[in-house]
Amino acid sequence: MNKAAWIALVSGTILAGRPAGAAEPSIVVLEPQHNLQGNVEQVLSDVRARVAAALDEGGWAVVPDETAAGCAGSIAGGATDASRLSGTAEACLAQAAVGERIDASAMGYALRLVLVAADGTVVTDQEASCDFCTEGEMIDKWRELAVGVGGPTPELVAAANAAVEPVEPVEPVEPVEPTEPEEPASTFSAGDIPWWVWAGGAASLGAIGAGIPLIVMDGDITCASGPVEACPDIYDTDAIGYSLLAVGIAGLGAVGVGLYFALSDDEAPPAADGTGEEAPGGGEPAIAILPGFGGLVVRGVFDL
Repeated sequence: MNKAAWIALVSGTILAGRPAGAAEPSIVVLEPQHNLQGNVEQVLSDVRARVAAALDEGGWAVVPDETAAGCAGSIAGGATDASRLSGTAEACLAQAAVGERIDASAMGYALRLVLVAADGTVVTDQEASCDFCTEGEMIDKWRELAVGVGGPTPELVAAANAAVEPVEPVEPVEPVEPTEPEEPASTFSAGDIPWWVWAGGAASLGAIGAGIPLIVMDGDITCASGPVEACPDIYDTDAIGYSLLAVGIAGLGAVGVGLYFALSDDEAPPAADGTGEEAPGGGEPAIAILPGFGGLVVRGVFDL
């Protein structure tokens, strides 16, 4: 039986009703040595049961018989031999071991009980006689001998406490606060603005700048000075002025739309291959100002 099993045994006994703070020393009860005749298995079993019950009441943690059978039988020597008892306690990872001896005669029974600690210290060595008594009376006599052992010594209690390894408390795990994913910083700069934005913006502003003066001067005389009669010709520039103004405003609108798509393309998430998302048409928005009938024509091409 390993050490962990003994720790569980001692801990379970404490939880079953023993005082907290002091472990019960574990003890192995050996098979009685005897010279009885006939089928005596039941008698020997009853003797061990009486001894174990008395020790349990006295504050000892008795190792179960099936467990003791696996470790006590490997140590040679008589049941009351001190070296065998200490070796058995050590082999069973117990603090002590107890052995019994029964010598039967025509006059009755001679009984001996020896309890030895794992370090070889003889805790108790008691003898008793049961003259002209039956087997039942002899079995009951063993209870008296075991009760006379009393409780464990302070040294054995200390050894039992040392064998119980303290369980380290588990520190609570700090909850991990969910963090919002950071928005990727835009890498868009003035150098990323397409050339047609600058060209279209300049052309549109130029058209507006030319259209406004033509609208203002509409109806004025063509002469620098003098009466109207002397210079009957007047400027008729409102049509072309309003046309240029409309072309300029439309051009600025087209440039704004193109710039919007350029910015949207910069903010688009990258594709799976890391090359960035590309418009289905595969090209960039384009704008052009072309001459046409009656003025200038603004033409924009946007691949969506």
